Amino acid sequence: MKHKLIYFLLLCLITVSLSPASALAASSREISSRHVLAKSEEESDYFLSATEAELLTDTNFTLEVFGLSDEDVSFKSDNPSVASVTEATDNSCTVQGVGVGTTSIVVKIKAKGPLFFMASTATLQCRISVNPPAASIKIKKKKYKLSVGQKKKLGVILRPSITTEIPTYTSSQPEIATISSTGKIYAKAAGAAMITATLQNGRSAKCKVMVSDPVLKGKKKFTAGNNSNSKKKNGITNNPVKQKSSKK
Repeated sequence: MKHKLIYFLLLCLITVSLSPASALAASSREISSRHVLAKSEEESDYFLSATEAELLTDTNFTLEVFGLSDEDVSFKSDNPSVASVTEATDNSCTVQGVGVGTTSIVVKIKAKGPLFFMASTATLQCRISVNPPAASIKIKKKKYKLSVGQKKKLGVILRPSITTEIPTYTSSQPEIATISSTGKIYAKAAGAAMITATLQNGRSAKCKVMVSDPVLKGKKKFTAGNNSNSKKKNGITNNPVKQKSSKK
């Protein structure tokens, strides 16, 4: 009888001591579950260097993850035939344009917790659009006339029309007219300059930019006006009138 009583007391003691631990473990699992959900939905701790990007085939860019400490990061393309992940480091990867189309680069971040069941996971995505390079280029106008201080967007036609390639622009006379990387002409001084737009494949197109100075034009007119007035005062005219002699 005494042995049974001792066994019963020991069983009660073990049950009471284990109950708080079980409750704590369940509570920990519940907290961990909420943490994973919040991190996946809000993604407030981590962010990418770009959430959208446009590429040409056979070109690449680097995608980086910020906000990391000692988390494990993995990169994966939803469609490697459109864009592939060619290199990866602890916090970045190189995205390569392969074929025309759209896809996403999926970035998974796993953060370790105090216990193995308290680890959290966050997922980020970058939308990628891959377009073909330009095959040909044409400038809409062969000559642009600008005044000093004016600016004008250079009109170009690229084929195929769906390309997003940006040509490389140069000016033969930067002191007269310059052109930005986006194709905007800036008139700086009177004179003429040749603008060249070049594609990655080496094809190019040219146009002439004529820059005039309104101030210089005004001075020339003023000087010409003064000369004509002085000639009139001296009795000299540019168009003398011939008098007809009358015959008797």
